[in-house]
Amino acid sequence: MAVYGFKVVSGANDTVTRKMLVKNSSTITKGDPVFLENAAGENALDLAAAAEPIYGIALETVTGNGTNKILVLTRLDDVIFEIDNDNVGNTFGATNFGGGNYFDITGATGAVLVDTSTGTTISATKALVCVDDSPDTGDVSLGHFKIVKSMLQA
Repeated sequence: MAVYGFKVVSGANDTVTRKMLVKNSSTITKGDPVFLENAAGENALDLAAAAEPIYGIALETVTGNGTNKILVLTRLDDVIFEIDNDNVGNTFGATNFGGGNYFDITGATGAVLVDTSTGTTISATKALVCVDDSPDTGDVSLGHFKIVKSMLQA
């Protein structure tokens, strides 16, 4: 059974929370990675997609109506997240653990996963790097990841 969203495992000491506008008609779910869009001058958050830099992680669920704001965790440079893998195309396993294996995300709001078929040793377009499996569960379908493609990199 898939476990959706980004769950903080460690490193959240220097993070910052911000209230940000949600893109009109977009729904963002707690645990979703978000992207800051400037389409039509809106300057609002939407669900992050593959190859987009991540602005932050949603701390609540909100649907945008032009004025609704959402609380977001930002400054994520040292944060390690536990994220489930889709295991479609390629199965996540021991060869993916440790630095040097980069991945994109996939899925809709409330159902974001690591796209295991995007695994590569080249980081240029990938949002995440795998640092370990999930030692808490021993479940290799869950991995520990750091965000490497951020809109707010130090």
